[in-house]
Amino acid sequence: MSNLPLIIDALDFASRAHRDQRRKDAEASPYISHPIALVRILVVEGGIEDAIVIAGALLHDTVEDCGVTFAELDARFGAEVTDVVRQVTDDKTLPKGRRKELQIEHAANLTVRAKLVKLADKIANVRDVGHTPPADWSLARRQDYADWAKRVVDGLRGINPVLETAFDKAHSFLKLAKSDAMDFQTIQAYRETHYVVHSDAPMTLQCDVFNPYLDKLHEDASVVSSAFITACNPFSQVTSDPTNIDRQARLAQELRDCGLTFIDGIGQHPSGNWPGELSFLVLGLSLEEAKNFGIRYEQNAIIWCGLDAVPQLILL
Repeated sequence: MSNLPLIIDALDFASRAHRDQRRKDAEASPYISHPIALVRILVVEGGIEDAIVIAGALLHDTVEDCGVTFAELDARFGAEVTDVVRQVTDDKTLPKGRRKELQIEHAANLTVRAKLVKLADKIANVRDVGHTPPADWSLARRQDYADWAKRVVDGLRGINPVLETAFDKAHSFLKLAKSDAMDFQTIQAYRETHYVVHSDAPMTLQCDVFNPYLDKLHEDASVVSSAFITACNPFSQVTSDPTNIDRQARLAQELRDCGLTFIDGIGQHPSGNWPGELSFLVLGLSLEEAKNFGIRYEQNAIIWCGLDAVPQLILL
């Protein structure tokens, strides 16, 4: 990465500018964690190495929220960085509703650098609203925010497919959380669970993470999809071991009757606070077939893996 001194100087400036500010989450996290999150998204997830973009991300809220002037930024960081910050800064003299409308209207006309900062900002904010929301924000309010952010992001598309997909996943997370079948914490637990497959080469599947061993298994079995399903603990209600074993045996027999190939597995949450669930990785199941099995065995969700070998959480 070129021009590391510029980035370090921007980080120092931002940390001082935001030193007395806190995020709106229940823990009142230090505000500087937000611009740092943008940098992580840009660099680690998006592969961005442009120091102007990274410095702009670190400084993006300093004018809007800290009383810093564009003249100060220009004198210290130069016109290119200042231009990025200027493009992503709202006019606080306008009503909030109008400011939000303008973000949607202006998104497509931003420079590529400013679009990247804006996109990372929306990813970070929607993730925070999904995982660590302000204590007084209802699910409906969080959903409304995510939907507005998507309208902004739709005007930014075409600059970084990886980051655009990251936003879509964050937005989808909140859409899933709106389901009446499950509360937010249960959905989060599903996403965090490790889905262990006891194949010849044991593998652990995680939601939204490409698995090369699964990809190879699909290829060797000449299938384009699979599903990780269980009959245990119907509707996420803990059930006795004998009952779960019986339910799992009935599922196994039905799979055999359908001529399906399956491999034993277990779903385990890393916290250890939820009992591991005996499961099967069923090869060659279409999404609709997998959903039907899940519904028949009273599950709230299944894990489905398509041609891309990326496990997906599917709510039922």
